[in-house]
Amino acid sequence: MSDDSEVHIDTLKAIMLNEQITLEETEVDRLRVELITGGARFFREPTGRLTRVRDYIQLRVLNPTRDGFLIKETKPRGFPTGLRNCKETIMAAARRVANQTLPRCVSLSIELQEFHKDDGVWIEPVTFEEGTMRTSSRTFVVQATFQENPNQFALVQAGLLDY
Repeated sequence: MSDDSEVHIDTLKAIMLNEQITLEETEVDRLRVELITGGARFFREPTGRLTRVRDYIQLRVLNPTRDGFLIKETKPRGFPTGLRNCKETIMAAARRVANQTLPRCVSLSIELQEFHKDDGVWIEPVTFEEGTMRTSSRTFVVQATFQENPNQFALVQAGLLDY
């Protein structure tokens, strides 16, 4: 791999062979695309094993009365979450995730707070079989609150105010 973000398929195959990781041709190509686009990156875990890591952003949006969080009720249920491109900052990824996963009326009415590790970050290893690529995910929690005086119509649209 070179510094110009090119990932040559032959180099990637040689790395997999050296690491004793067996991947189908389509999986190698998919991995190559992930590395080029920033959807994943490689790290070595403490034992030295090559590991693919994917980053996620999880939004914790406080409702206007600050007594609860905004939770998606559609699948997948829970806090709004999206994949972070490893080439973008955490805050740029958080804004993109908010714009892509939240209704426009909600994404325009929230203020993202700067990411702080105390808000939450965790690494989740994924189980693997010998000879396969080990994959882990990192999740960064970004807090957000509704603006002090959000557009009332936007809140009604979001179902957060009753009239």
